[in-house]
Amino acid sequence: MEEKKYTLLVADDEQVNFYLLEMWLKEKYNLAHVTDGTEVLFYLKKYPNQVDLIVMDLNMPILNGKATIAQLRKEGFTLPIIVQSAFILEEELEELKALGCDDVIEKPLHQKELEHLLVTILKK
Repeated sequence: MEEKKYTLLVADDEQVNFYLLEMWLKEKYNLAHVTDGTEVLFYLKKYPNQVDLIVMDLNMPILNGKATIAQLRKEGFTLPIIVQSAFILEEELEELKALGCDDVIEKPLHQKELEHLLVTILKK
């Protein structure tokens, strides 16, 4: 029997970051891309139960990563969220965890570290 191919929603306003993730992950995962938090909310409402995990940049236009996580949890979305950021302070990490973020990965991303994190979270 074929193993399930999980679907990741990548929320990042930098197209090049999505291309990198796509290059690394397209063999093992289905990928969808949005560029800000309002698009995350719209996508999840339009395609309920089709996303298994969100990989989200903190710094996005319109609705940033923190505000998006808060809104998702407020609306009852429970899917796992990995935040990616170039720089994160310890206090910010604690705030993200309190909001409902499952994990944080620092940019520049490393393929093996990201793949390990995805497998760990999706197997829960």
